[in-house]
Amino acid sequence: MIISTRRTVVSCIGTALIGATLLMPQVGAAQTAAAAKAYKLSIKVKSTRSAGAATTGTFSGTPLGRGATTSKVAIPTETIVLRPKTGGSITIRAIGKNSGTSVKGGWKATKGTGKYKGVSGKGTFTGDVRLGEFRYTGSLRY
Repeated sequence: MIISTRRTVVSCIGTALIGATLLMPQVGAAQTAAAAKAYKLSIKVKSTRSAGAATTGTFSGTPLGRGATTSKVAIPTETIVLRPKTGGSITIRAIGKNSGTSVKGGWKATKGTGKYKGVSGKGTFTGDVRLGEFRYTGSLRY
């Protein structure tokens, strides 16, 4: 009877440890998501064509401050990397519609590095392709 009880106790402890091991990553992810803060985004981007379908430029606005941009265009989609001067980066994917030189559409945050790791967000944009000037508004969570 003692052997049987010891096996039961060892089995219960083993099951509890396995359960705790499986649960811990989920708890950590929940804490990270809960720690993320929401921000309103409003930035102006000025870009110039660099080579082929690529552009480079600068941006300024809230909450990211000032920084540099690079992008790749495959109409109607553009993938833009925002690199704030404070470090890290945010990648957004924008899909728009042209009307003459004007363009407008929506964007979604797809990736972040540094303090922006795990970023999420979406919004709208408008701009003038000929001038290379665009305004992005929406929200970010990081």
